[in-house]
Amino acid sequence: MVQALTKLLTCAEFVFQYGNKPRYELAEGKVIEIEPTGLDEAVGGNLATKLGIAITHAELP
Repeated sequence: MVQALTKLLTCAEFVFQYGNKPRYELAEGKVIEIEPTGLDEAVGGNLATKLGIAITHAELP
């Protein structure tokens, strides 16, 4: 199996492509998705719980 080479990004390229996307960071030329933490994580967890309860009550698959 052949693995494609990943092009490393410069800081300028990263800012141009991901500048308005706060869930990503540049580390050693590689783009890394950042997991939500703190309040963002709590809000996401609460939303997922409420959505799951609503789906259960509506008897959706």
